[in-house]
Formats: sequence, C-alpha cells, structure tokens
Amino acid sequence: MDKVLTHGWAYGHGGTALHGKHLLWAVTTGGGENHFAIGSHPGFDVLSQPLQATALYCGLKWLSPFAMHCTFICDDDTLQAQARSV
Repeated sequence: MDKVLTHGWAYGHGGTALHGKHLLWAVTTGGGENHFAIGSHPGFDVLSQPLQATALYCGLKWLSPFAMHCTFICDDDTLQAQARSV
C-alpha cells in the first residue's frame, strides 16, 4: 500500500488519482458466515475500518465488501455459483 498510496498521487496536495473511484473489498474466509456475526469474531464492519478510513482519506467511494466463506471446502461448483451471484 505504501508504494501505491503516495502523497501527491493518492492523497494530499495534487493527490487526486483515486478520487471518486470505487473500492470493493473482496475477501475469502475459512470460517462460516456465522463466525463473523456480532458477538462472535469481529465482523466485517470492524475488520474493514482501516480500509474504509484509507478509502475516505483518498476520496474513494467505499462499496459493501464481497465475502466468500468456508473456502477450505469450496469446490468448483460453489466457486462458479458465487461468481454468478455477484
């Protein structure tokens, strides 16, 4: 990130290269979706806060994360179904 998100390019004086673009966080997990529910492990709303702050700082438009869960048991059919759902 440090080599891409540089002052004068991504943020700061003259740093408008990313301004107005969209940022989509695509993430895979080994656990089920219920592992990221409130009261269990931290949810994506918590885990994504540093990325959202960076997006805001660079003028990016944050999109809701795309998460694919249980990837340790993912087969080709499941992967194709997920791809079609996006």
